[in-house]
Formats: sequence, C-alpha cells, structure tokens
Amino acid sequence: MFFRFSVVRPLDGEWGRILPNGSATGMIGMNQRREVDMALGPFTISYDRAKVADYATTIHLDNFGIFLPRPRLEKDLSGFTKPFAWQSIKLNLTQLTRTTVTLHERAIDNLPEMLTGRVLLGVWLLAALIVQSAYQGVLTSMLAVPWVTVPVDSLDDLGRQTRIPYAFESGTHLHFLFQVRL
Repeated sequence: MFFRFSVVRPLDGEWGRILPNGSATGMIGMNQRREVDMALGPFTISYDRAKVADYATTIHLDNFGIFLPRPRLEKDLSGFTKPFAWQSIKLNLTQLTRTTVTLHERAIDNLPEMLTGRVLLGVWLLAALIVQSAYQGVLTSMLAVPWVTVPVDSLDDLGRQTRIPYAFESGTHLHFLFQVRL
C-alpha cells in the first residue's frame, strides 16, 4: 500500500473552533472547506465539531490537568477552634458556665447515694471523657499537619477566581468553552 502525503499546517495555528456563523477555524476548518483530506491531532470531540467533521474511532482518551504553583503553608493561630462550629463553641461555653455555677452552689460531698444516680454520673463522666479525647485527637492532628489551601479544585473554580492568571492553547475546544462561560 503506497500513498503520498503532505503535511499542511493551518495558517491561524489553531486546532479548530466553531464560529457563530457555523464555519470553523484551524484544522477543523481546513477539513470542513475540503482543503485537506483529513486532519490528525489530539482533537477534543464536541457536539459543535461533530456537526462539521466526522471523527474516527478514539485512539486515546486524556484528562485535562490544571497545573498550579505549589501552595504555601499557612500558619493558623486559631486552629484550636476549627474542629467545632461557632454554635457548638457557644453552647459549650454556656453549658460550662451553668455547670460551674451549679457546682459552686452545692457542696461537693453530696454524691448520689442511689444506684441509678451513680450510674447516671458514671455515664456522664464517661461521655465527657470520650468527647474530650476525640477533641484532643482532632486538635492534635490539625495542629500537627500544616493547613494547605488549594485555590483551584476544578475548571469552574479556575474560571471564577481572579488571583491566578491562566492560559489555554488558542483554538482548542477548552479555550472555546472558557470563552463561552466567561
């Protein structure tokens, strides 16, 4: 099977985006205008492109990657308050105040004499120990591991944020998607 071929690059240097009038740019446009017999490249298959060009079987699927500068470690002096919401902190402080006032009004020697009172007191102290241990574990882990914030987690986050500049290869489907969304 002998055949000849020549490589023709598009003048605009684009892969191909669909314009509002239905024509295409780049390699997709050259294929649409029949300037070439076929276009070869890492094309993203989209509905708009499929209306002007036929695609062969997919050879390779690839995910888009977002490359960002390494985030800086941030010191957080209020880290001990992070395990709980402000409502629970307020509730705990209120309950601590009420318990302190109640304990100071009564004598400490009045321990429950009935079995049910002693069991209730034991369960209460055991629950307090479990909650305190859980808080201590969460607090230790939050203070031991530095807090790193990732500014962009998805393409939506990338489009909405204004702090980090970004760029796409011109004429790609991803470039077109961001032009439409912005």
